[in-house]
Amino acid sequence: MRHFVRPAGVLLAAFLLVAPAPTLAAADDPEAMLREAERSYENLEYEAALRILIAVQQLKELTPIQRARAYLYMGVAFTALGRAENAVQAFVEVLKIRSDFRLPDGVSPSIRAMFSQALKRQGIPEPSAAGGAAAGQAGGGGETGGSAEGTGQPVAGSAVEIVAKSPSKVSPGRPVTIDLAIDDPRQQLREVVVRWRRYKGPDYSTIHLRPRPGKERLAATIPAQEVGAEPGRVLYYVEARDADGNVLARDGDEEQPRGVDIGGAGGAAAAGGAARKSRRWLWWTLGAGGAAALAGGVIAAVLLGGGGGGGPGANADVTLTIQ
Repeated sequence: MRHFVRPAGVLLAAFLLVAPAPTLAAADDPEAMLREAERSYENLEYEAALRILIAVQQLKELTPIQRARAYLYMGVAFTALGRAENAVQAFVEVLKIRSDFRLPDGVSPSIRAMFSQALKRQGIPEPSAAGGAAAGQAGGGGETGGSAEGTGQPVAGSAVEIVAKSPSKVSPGRPVTIDLAIDDPRQQLREVVVRWRRYKGPDYSTIHLRPRPGKERLAATIPAQEVGAEPGRVLYYVEARDADGNVLARDGDEEQPRGVDIGGAGGAAAAGGAARKSRRWLWWTLGAGGAAALAGGVIAAVLLGGGGGGGPGANADVTLTIQ
């Protein structure tokens, strides 16, 4: 098994040189160290998580699945930090151990794009059928005119402007209404898309609005049953699109979404604590600090330790909790 320092190159070596050894109750216990890395990640301490994961890779007594888990975690952590090449190399190492591993549907476009590159480097075909739609979005598919959904710049020459306004907080169990002001002097706009999700929850859901020509105001409502009764935070961003699905204007994006507190101050922390109670969550996207991060204790053994079969849905017994 090739060491990660070699394919990751100088950047990862720098981590090893400057990072202090992780302080863990069981510094030679890979399971304890992987759990510690999860906790660091959930606290948005990405570099701390990476230091622990690098230390895991140095352990002599490490099973192939534990090594693959560490590489998987490293891939998503590097993606969160915007270090694409390191992320791809980490996913390549996962595929060297489990060539049939595939990302489930609903994973962040940023993560899927990095994993797609790893598949190409290993000469492994992309998933098809049900997994193909998700992979198409993640790899820069057609919904946003050639850029990953929720991240690329609006098309050049667009005269459309859109501004979203929402309350700073709402009570648990209440709907969230987003008011939209539109300026479309050239009548280019055909659709407004509101993408939203719970903080530390699953991937974005979509509300489609089709404004009448000349209409300057719209409103989108996230239903109360979807907002839920638990304290937390709803994240969202808005896109104005033309007839071909190209993004003409955007307020917020996947990496820097707008937010509404559910239940006031401290709600997000409460939601995060609830997430940590379940250790069978997949890491889902979380826009924080300008990086597409992930949250919710991943147990990669759930993904990597399942039976064979290379297609989507055959790799994991994943329990998803939608708050």
